[in-house]
Amino acid sequence: MPKTTSDSKTEANSKSKNDKLNDKSSSADHGIGERSALERSSLGERSSFDKQALDFHSQGRPGKIEVISSKPCNTEKALALAYSPGVAAPCMVIAKNPETVYDYTTKGNLVAVISDGTAVLGLGNIGPLASKPVMEGKGILFKNFAGIDVFDLEIKSSSAAEFIAAVRTLEPTFGGINLEDIKAPECFEIEETLKKVITFLFFMMINTEPPSFRVRHCSMHVKLLVKN
Repeated sequence: MPKTTSDSKTEANSKSKNDKLNDKSSSADHGIGERSALERSSLGERSSFDKQALDFHSQGRPGKIEVISSKPCNTEKALALAYSPGVAAPCMVIAKNPETVYDYTTKGNLVAVISDGTAVLGLGNIGPLASKPVMEGKGILFKNFAGIDVFDLEIKSSSAAEFIAAVRTLEPTFGGINLEDIKAPECFEIEETLKKVITFLFFMMINTEPPSFRVRHCSMHVKLLVKN
C-alpha cells in the first residue's frame, strides 16, 4: 500500500524528534564527561596541594612554630643572668610590684590562642588534637601581621564550665587570650562568662581574619590597640 503524504510527514516528525533526543542525550553525556574531567582535575590538584601541605608541615622540624631567646644567651654569664642566679632579681621586684611583670617578662606581648577544636572553619568538630595545626597557623598570623608572640593551647574539655575553669588559670602567663573555633552555643556561654571573671585582655574570633592588632600594657590593664 503506497505511503500517503500524511504518513511521510509522520515519519519525518518522528525522525526529527528522535534526532533531537539523540542530540540532547549526546550533549548531556558530553556535559557529564566534561564535569567528570573537571572533577578529576580538581581532585588531582587538591591531592597535589594536600601533599605539598603535608610535606610543608613535616619536613625539617615538625610543625610551624618554635620558641627562641630574645636576648643572646650563648655564654655562661648570659645564662646565669637569664636563669639562676640572676633571674631572682626580677622575680623579687615583680613579687613586690606585680605591674613590673610587663617590664621584665614577655607577658605584655604574649597571647594564648585557645581552642577545643569543636568548630574549626571548613573542618567542623575535629577535636583539640587535630586542631593544633590550625592554631599554630593562627599564631603565625599574629606574629607576621602584628609582631605578637603566641602559644597555642588546645584544651580537652567535656563542658563549657571545664573549659572556662582552664582558661581562668592562665592570667599570670598571658597578656591576652584569643578563643578560636568553639562551637555554639558553648562559645557564647564561654565568652559571656570570661568577660565577667577575667581582668586581662580577652577577645574571641570564631571566623578569623589576619589579625591587625597589638597587645600592650597600659596603666593597670592590658589593652587592645589597632595597628596602623
